Amino acid sequence: MGLDVVWGGSLYAAGSKNKEFGFSFLTGLELKAPVFGGVELVAQSGKSSVRGSAVRLFHTVSLNKNFLYNLTEKIQVGLTVELARFAIDDGNSYVAVLNEIKPVVAVNIALF
Repeated sequence: MGLDVVWGGSLYAAGSKNKEFGFSFLTGLELKAPVFGGVELVAQSGKSSVRGSAVRLFHTVSLNKNFLYNLTEKIQVGLTVELARFAIDDGNSYVAVLNEIKPVVAVNIALF
């Protein structure tokens, strides 16, 4: 069974004067699941765009499935479907199923 390390990130700004830039980054593993095939188990860290919010490390763990189309040998575009999410937010925790679908651009980088 092969495991691959995955990571990614985003930077965003809110449209209000009372808000500022936010960012998020994720790190995790790509693995094979019995029903879904290749999935990613990732932990997310980041800071919301609300002024004065703290950077939170590994506050969300999710199981994602990617549907990607190859543009080139190294670049893919498509959608990420969040199959399940467990989050801890200011002492409150929750579990969500099929929580989010978002566009994604994937770049394959070989370090070795």
